[in-house]
Amino acid sequence: MSTVHLRLLIAVAVSVITLLVVVAVQAKPVWYPETTLYASDGQRLDAFGTAVAIEQDTLVVASRIAPTYVFERSGSTWVERAKLMPDDPQEDIGFIRSVAISGDTIAVAAPIAETSIDPRYTNRAGAVYIFTRQGATWKQEAKLFPPQPKAGFYFGYSVALDHNTLVVGQQREAYVFERDPATATWSYTTNLVIPQNLERGTGGSFTTLGTPVAISGKTILVGGTSSLPKSAVAILFERQSQTSTWTYQQELPFPLPPKAFGGTGGVALRGNTLLVGAPLNGPFFIGSAYIAKRPTASTEWRQTAKLAPRYIHRPGGLLGLLIDYGFGNRVALKGEYAVVAAVGEQSNFMGRNDEGEAFLFRRQPNSEYWSQLAKL
Repeated sequence: MSTVHLRLLIAVAVSVITLLVVVAVQAKPVWYPETTLYASDGQRLDAFGTAVAIEQDTLVVASRIAPTYVFERSGSTWVERAKLMPDDPQEDIGFIRSVAISGDTIAVAAPIAETSIDPRYTNRAGAVYIFTRQGATWKQEAKLFPPQPKAGFYFGYSVALDHNTLVVGQQREAYVFERDPATATWSYTTNLVIPQNLERGTGGSFTTLGTPVAISGKTILVGGTSSLPKSAVAILFERQSQTSTWTYQQELPFPLPPKAFGGTGGVALRGNTLLVGAPLNGPFFIGSAYIAKRPTASTEWRQTAKLAPRYIHRPGGLLGLLIDYGFGNRVALKGEYAVVAAVGEQSNFMGRNDEGEAFLFRRQPNSEYWSQLAKL
């Protein structure tokens, strides 16, 4: 082989190796924390970060029990600005399950909080606390209860907030509360239900509302499950312009593998795009997330993409395959970006996956193809 040919071969080899390295690095990017936040008075077993919500420069972080912390971004740093507590400091609100923020309003869901509106029902009926920002301080504006509270109801498993409308998710039920801007008072307005003929279905099928909820403008999304065929379901409700009432619009199913168990995990809604997580708690199953869109001139939602994680991390050996991975238990959506968390919240007889990972996806310009941008 001549010297020229040898040099050419070496040059080609170096180019190929360089290309492979670049592709490998780009294919498996990992993001690391830029800032780590702590509660100013945090204690062991507080579970700081049980629930989080963010809007612009305001971040809400819940612990397992009160208080809930509010951070604000100042330049490139986050500063703790408030600790949200019930007006009654002696009140036991129990476990904080979910939080939501919209503008200067925060909703904190406490499904095992006590209620005092009826002395017959004071055993963990659940409540949602509303806080508003007034100047530089946050104050409790309301404490909301289910329309018919009863012991052990666990009201408030999930909450979604958009300006003056609050949606509270409950197993097989979802409640809507509205705030009067003039008086700043909140009122229960409706209970979202599936039409009976659709809920019962045909051939033994049965669709039920789940706990995850999301709201964007005049649209509410509630996660659900269907028995036949086994599916995670996005259930859509629309506010009617003339009557301001909420009505059922559409049920959008996402089929699950035949031997998998589970239903809808997290849900997110932004304008005419929705994201639904479907964590699966059967052996070997990882979970999925689905994107659906509604054309501007249409009322029908259609699935446009299915998201699956790459470069997942699981415990070694057979145990790692049997423990639930939980991809889809939590989701978030904004613009061209989607985040899907894999949280082994569901447990089985073999154990749990408690480490957790999150995956960042981005929609490619002028297409409906979503690619994994990073693993967090």
